[in-house]
Amino acid sequence: MSGLSTSEEIRLPNGLRLLTIPERRIPVAEVRLVIPFARVGPEAASLDLLAACLLTGARDRDRNAFAEAVADCGGRLDVLVGPEELTLSGSVLCTGLPQLLRLLHEVLVAPCYTAAELNHAWARAANTVPGPRTQAQRALLSQRFLNHPLATDPANARPPATTPEDLRRVHQAVLTPQEAVLVLAGSVGPAEIALATELFGCWQGPPTRYSVPPLRYRESTEITGEAGTGLILLAAPAVDSTDPRCAALDVANQVFGGLTSSRLMRRLRAELGLVYSATSTFQVSRGGSWLLLDTTGAPASVPRIVTEIRALLTGFTPTPDEFEQARQYAIGMTRLGVASLADLATAAAGYAVYGLSTRWLLTYPDQLHALTLAEVAAAAEEFLRPHCFTGVTA
Repeated sequence: MSGLSTSEEIRLPNGLRLLTIPERRIPVAEVRLVIPFARVGPEAASLDLLAACLLTGARDRDRNAFAEAVADCGGRLDVLVGPEELTLSGSVLCTGLPQLLRLLHEVLVAPCYTAAELNHAWARAANTVPGPRTQAQRALLSQRFLNHPLATDPANARPPATTPEDLRRVHQAVLTPQEAVLVLAGSVGPAEIALATELFGCWQGPPTRYSVPPLRYRESTEITGEAGTGLILLAAPAVDSTDPRCAALDVANQVFGGLTSSRLMRRLRAELGLVYSATSTFQVSRGGSWLLLDTTGAPASVPRIVTEIRALLTGFTPTPDEFEQARQYAIGMTRLGVASLADLATAAAGYAVYGLSTRWLLTYPDQLHALTLAEVAAAAEEFLRPHCFTGVTA
């Protein structure tokens, strides 16, 4: 979108980064507020409860009144919590953007946590049981990255908030403006920027205590667990998005397991019929990045699948045709990822939290265009070999 080339960033005195991406031709606006943290410290187990209750009221508005206020301005607000950040996401007609910004500000500075809403959130949490894939992912990350917040199981942390006062204390400790990113995309002008600066410049909080430490990779090729469901997850170290080898590894990974015609799919599914699905994805975090191989087959086939994956990794080198197909696919997916205004706002906010500017979104297709087959082969040689991976089965 053309707005990327005219985007601007302001860092407010409280540490909040305000990023604006104007697209005045579109009569809507997208709002993303990403607040980074990590699931460490005594508040870790309360973050899901915080996310569940955050939009249930603010100031003198209860859940219904707050929802009506959001609807009245022609918008919506959602909240999502992950291992490294909490994201508030809003969409609104351009005429309702000022009111949506005020409501978002109220949620941050005057949340309304009640015993009734907290009890509802507790009840929903009690009925949520992690599935085999979630449990396997946690086991894999714990095995691969030792005691990192990404591998932390909230269920093993201190009992979460039990009263509204507890939840307010967690809110004040975790939801702070320092290093948070607020993105306004779409029909955004000087008046909206001035209002956002006024409202969120007054948002105060303690310095964030929830920085994500670098990943420490455990050197191991061990594959643990019981193959009860036929799920296999393998992980290997990768490079960050700022690394000059990133684009080459991206393309090499697409050839190996990112495309529907990848080496994994052709061998494991089309030729041998061993798996229902097989993918290799590039996982990015503020602590580091890794490759994740994910296959599902019959439990009895797990040993054979692992053997075939290791055989595919041994000496893996993309052919010229595979290289060109994967490069064009990566270029297309990068552009598709910012094709809509909502996708553009989400991508800009996510990359900004990782320390990447909107310029990276603009120039990454150029990096892919400039790649050579030799660079992709070198990335495959360095990162896509059997000794790089460790994993779990479930």
